[in-house]
Amino acid sequence: DTRAAVYPAFHVIGGLTGGVGATLVDAACSDPQKVQSLAYRAKTGGTTLWLANLTAQNQEVHIASRTQGAMIGALLDESSFEQATTQPREFQNSAKPMGRRIALAPYAVAILAIAD
Repeated sequence: DTRAAVYPAFHVIGGLTGGVGATLVDAACSDPQKVQSLAYRAKTGGTTLWLANLTAQNQEVHIASRTQGAMIGALLDESSFEQATTQPREFQNSAKPMGRRIALAPYAVAILAIAD
């Protein structure tokens, strides 16, 4: 295969650069040895929330938020690996509506946008 490819970290680093200068939002996980979070006020409004599963086991995350706005997001995991690495633009545009419970596969990252 001669298609150009990127590492999954490309999406994490590229996505986090969008938060440069943004105001951090308090985000905490009940078990930070399993899941880590980072949240900030997006320049376009709403909150951007990043979740990372640090383990080799599936983790179920319930998102408790002060706002009940709509949430869209994408998961960077084994099932999206091929698209994320070989079709980065399509992956970056693959956000879809998500519920308040997120199933994170081993070592998965969730990128979520929560409306106000």
